Amino acid sequence: MIDPAHILLLAGHFLRTFADAMNKDVRAIAPRALDQLSAHAWPGNVRELNNVIQRAVALAEGDTINSFAFAPAAGNPVAPAPGPDGATISIPIGTTVDDATKRLVQATIDQCAGNKLKAAQKLGISPRTMYRHFSNSEE
Repeated sequence: MIDPAHILLLAGHFLRTFADAMNKDVRAIAPRALDQLSAHAWPGNVRELNNVIQRAVALAEGDTINSFAFAPAAGNPVAPAPGPDGATISIPIGTTVDDATKRLVQATIDQCAGNKLKAAQKLGISPRTMYRHFSNSEE
């Protein structure tokens, strides 16, 4: 884990190093992006920070890095994003889109106590679509 006091110093160093090496005019990291760096846990330590800055410089289109994309740590799957009420479902990678859709619809119907109209509204589909395509989504 990187000492939080060193993150910004290291980021600035890596920024200059990669900007020079790639002959890019990237000179700054936006405050919002600096907040991202400070908030990240850095499970990959300094090597991860180095890679994140390198990727950001390579992809930068202006003279400022505005945000960062962090790759999930090896062995640590991305946590599911909770729905508006905090509920989640887990769908294994490789599940067909049709099966994933059916699982999502059924979970939403279950959460709505069987009320398909309410489930359709939550899913952003018309009630007609719900009844026509997912009428067999009952247990």
